[in-house]
Amino acid sequence: MIMEKENGNFNQDENIKQPSISWLHKRKVTTRVFLVQTFLLGVEYSVFFLTLWLYIKTLVKPENPKVVYSLVSTAYLCSSVILSAIIGKIVDRTRETKKTFLIVNTLVVIGNIMYAFPFSPYYLIFGRLIAGSGGPLKSIIAGELARSYPSEEIVSKFALVGMTFGTGFLIGPAINFAFLKIDFKIYNLHVTVANAAGLYMALMFLIFNIFVFFFVHDLSKEFDLKAMHEKQENWTKSETNCQTKENEMTSLLPKVTTVKSISVFTSLDSLIILFSSYFMFFLMIVFDMCLPLMVIDILHWTILELNIIVFSSGFLGVMAMLYIAKRPFSEKSLYATFLISIFSLIVLMVIFLIIKMYGASNYISIPLWCIWVTLFTLVAVVEETYLTSTFAKMVPSHMQTFAESIRLGCARCGSITALTTSIYLFDYFTYHTVICSGILLLILFTVILRRKYLQHPMRI
Repeated sequence: MIMEKENGNFNQDENIKQPSISWLHKRKVTTRVFLVQTFLLGVEYSVFFLTLWLYIKTLVKPENPKVVYSLVSTAYLCSSVILSAIIGKIVDRTRETKKTFLIVNTLVVIGNIMYAFPFSPYYLIFGRLIAGSGGPLKSIIAGELARSYPSEEIVSKFALVGMTFGTGFLIGPAINFAFLKIDFKIYNLHVTVANAAGLYMALMFLIFNIFVFFFVHDLSKEFDLKAMHEKQENWTKSETNCQTKENEMTSLLPKVTTVKSISVFTSLDSLIILFSSYFMFFLMIVFDMCLPLMVIDILHWTILELNIIVFSSGFLGVMAMLYIAKRPFSEKSLYATFLISIFSLIVLMVIFLIIKMYGASNYISIPLWCIWVTLFTLVAVVEETYLTSTFAKMVPSHMQTFAESIRLGCARCGSITALTTSIYLFDYFTYHTVICSGILLLILFTVILRRKYLQHPMRI
């Protein structure tokens, strides 16, 4: 951007670059491929989660199956947290989206093939570690969408990403049904419903890489829409300052245009978003892990009722995010939904506690579960829309992917914490409810105090 002094004012260069029709077409095509990618990630997550215990018990048969189950369950998340930050930093610097997608998807293919080998528990653990390379993909997608679309369209795009991931998560169990009668050997490789998903997902990601090669474009490398807006904002601020303090022009401009990356992770508002991501994911995974115990052990219902609850929650989430994608919420409405979701988490824990302590007849438990499913859906939708979009608006373009990697890393650390502690928390759910409710009320109080900045987020 060129600035020159004319009659005491500073005028922007008339030839500011604008997105071309070709770039807009590439953005449309690439966004569609992004949505297919998140759909596959959703399928992969659920298809492995549902068959892992069966795989360990029937094919691998280790001496300590629960230990292996825990290690394999957390391996994907652990590698995702570490690799997301590293790959996010690289993508921010190079903007090589297409090349990164090809490399990462190839690693996911290798990891899934290794996971399908039942010769040792180490194949499962290292297979999921390598497949965890797919974790950074959501950060890359969020970063590219934030750089390529106007701020008023970001919420709808993130809602579509959440919708496709949720749809994949729902379809995953149906894919497992297709493998129920599979039972054959390829030399020493025994393939059953337990490990067939590994080979199937490897094939899907391999085929998908062909679409990546032809239809994914390095959007922000060619044109960074968000950076363009940032430059225009900086120019406007600089012009205002120069009109009032013309003799300080040289010292003012660097202060306006320079953004310290560290401030993104030390400001109170960004810390609220990061901690909320961690704690909300922690509680959601605790609910997921305790749900079978609550339904089967406490209420003595069957796997049918459990599946109905899980499917209903997922279906409502997909529909809600589709609605937001078509009719985006205003910043005020999203903020209000965030407040409601924080309070909803307290209600969810109280419902669990009532059922656990007193049990419930069908006349009482069915309405309670209807409330529970609705509120749980609300919390999941807020994480995919409000937290993601608000943090994206706070972050400067040059560190968009890395920052989202940190936010997702916080969320995944919450998941890891829940996976390793939830089975023990169930026995002390009363204390868990009291402590977590106190933390949620503190978050709620802080969010209300920072209403001006969290309702209308500004770039840090």
